[in-house]
Amino acid sequence: MSSQYPHYPRTGQERQEPTQATSTPASTEQTRGGAVAQRFDDATSRAGRRVEEMGHKARERITTAADTVAEKAQSVGSFLQERDIAGMADDVADVIRRYPVQSVLVGLGAGFMLGRMTSR
Repeated sequence: MSSQYPHYPRTGQERQEPTQATSTPASTEQTRGGAVAQRFDDATSRAGRRVEEMGHKARERITTAADTVAEKAQSVGSFLQERDIAGMADDVADVIRRYPVQSVLVGLGAGFMLGRMTSR
């Protein structure tokens, strides 16, 4: 009978406690909750780093674009200072002759934008 129920002590012997620790449902939930919190913290940290990297890249691109626009504006300014009105009119006419469809589209777009700006 003692071999069938080893956890019961024989007469004259003390009951032996199990050597393996049992976990309670509460401690298991705490462990799971801690693991979930750690994964969430890791995910938010990675997302934060990605957003920061994207911000740096966007700042670099904006700076590059601003530099390019400034250079182009400077070259246009130099061109306008060197040319007179008659020379510019001839240049515009040449461009319109070379690219008639694109010129009409640019004119329509400019007119639309001017109309939107003045209607407000």
